[in-house]
Amino acid sequence: MKTFQLDRLTLRLFLVLLVFHMHHVLEEAGGRFFAMGRYPNPGAFLAANGILLALPVIFLYFLLEGRRWAQTLGLLYGAVMAADGLGHIVATILTGRYDGRFAGAISGLGLAGVGIPFAVRLWQARKEDATGNAAEAAVS
Repeated sequence: MKTFQLDRLTLRLFLVLLVFHMHHVLEEAGGRFFAMGRYPNPGAFLAANGILLALPVIFLYFLLEGRRWAQTLGLLYGAVMAADGLGHIVATILTGRYDGRFAGAISGLGLAGVGIPFAVRLWQARKEDATGNAAEAAVS
């Protein structure tokens, strides 16, 4: 089983990303984001998003264990959160509306600002691990 070591900065970025994710869900609920109309009530929206927030917490546990598959899922999580944040920001700028349609742009700044460096750090760690393993195999 391949493992890796999660460094402190990447861990801090992940924890801050989780906080922005939670803030983003609350901002969408408070701003009546248009996707809320697809749920029977705001509680159902928050419950569904609570489940989506629990998944990265599970990834975090396995990241701390050093599991490579969790590193891949963490990378995907960071990229999706960054894209979500950027999407909200762009939609708000293009429509000129915040409340009622594209709520989430304020926390979207945090999602993009933290999600991008988090994903980049995991990508770099993955690349370094791949080249390090290749170098070890060549020496053996």
